Amino acid sequence: MMVPYGITDTFIRFKEENPSLSLEVIEADSSELIHMLKDGQCDFVYLREAPHEAVEDTLHTLHFSADRLAVITKISDPLAKQDTVRLSELKDRPLSGDGQIHAPL
Repeated sequence: MMVPYGITDTFIRFKEENPSLSLEVIEADSSELIHMLKDGQCDFVYLREAPHEAVEDTLHTLHFSADRLAVITKISDPLAKQDTVRLSELKDRPLSGDGQIHAPL
């Protein structure tokens, strides 16, 4: 999950600029990472999105990066002529995001 966001590059630069500090990377699910943060087992966590229960008075969320998603269609599809697509325009279409076709939204 970290490579597309440039997080690993950030870690590498941090280590180069701070050779005397240790850096340990732990990959786990969001709820486990939030628990570790609350318990003081780590100083910060990177998550795709903070779970709702994690947003409380003792934690602060900073925006790091945004995902850019793409809709890919055949050139003959009417959507192909548009610059942007709303999710509502896809609601009656089959969806494939993982190699499998799913029922319309």
